[in-house]
Amino acid sequence: MVVSVKDIVKMQVTPEMIERASYTARRKAPNLANTWQERNIFRKYTDLYPGDLAALAVETYLKDRVPKIINYDVYRVESGIDPGFKRPAKWDLLVCNKFYIEVKSSLEKEFDTSNIEEIIKERRIMCYPKREVQIHVQVYYVLEDPSLCVTIETSEFQSYDESDNLLQKLDTAYIMAWATRKDLGGAEVVELVGLTPIEVPRNYRNLYICQGRPVDKLPEALTC
Repeated sequence: MVVSVKDIVKMQVTPEMIERASYTARRKAPNLANTWQERNIFRKYTDLYPGDLAALAVETYLKDRVPKIINYDVYRVESGIDPGFKRPAKWDLLVCNKFYIEVKSSLEKEFDTSNIEEIIKERRIMCYPKREVQIHVQVYYVLEDPSLCVTIETSEFQSYDESDNLLQKLDTAYIMAWATRKDLGGAEVVELVGLTPIEVPRNYRNLYICQGRPVDKLPEALTC
């Protein structure tokens, strides 16, 4: 399938989504390990927030289109398996107790809102090799001024308020495309490095957004 601009779903971020994403990111931040970079708790929070918000955007899109959907951050508390948010999520969304969905988010640091077509052509559905799940959904945050995304991703914040002042700029989630485990498993592995100096080379599946599946085809693939 080929994804084009008309297939992109723009989800306006609501106050409820902001509140939920802020809450879960703050709960997770103290337990988030440092991997290839040292981060204070506010930097960790800033890294977590876009991903939690993206999962909520996809959940919001799907909730009126599928019979049953569960967000892992709700499930971990209600089931009692991890009410303290101490461990990484095993999945982001679960539909009808059988479709596991991973939502990946990216901050677009080069193209602005007038260049969505370029993003579709140049950016990928982000997935690490051997980390494929049943369904991956790619969300992008695209701003009129892409340099703000660079600032969000590289600044060393000293308070939650300082971080939130910039994170509120992420007011629209672009649900770009989705792919199955088979789609991603058939793509070659490439080494990529991001557009900011803090990023290090990593291996990803080489599946461009334009090679993914249109978002409006996702609900019908989630047949209960």
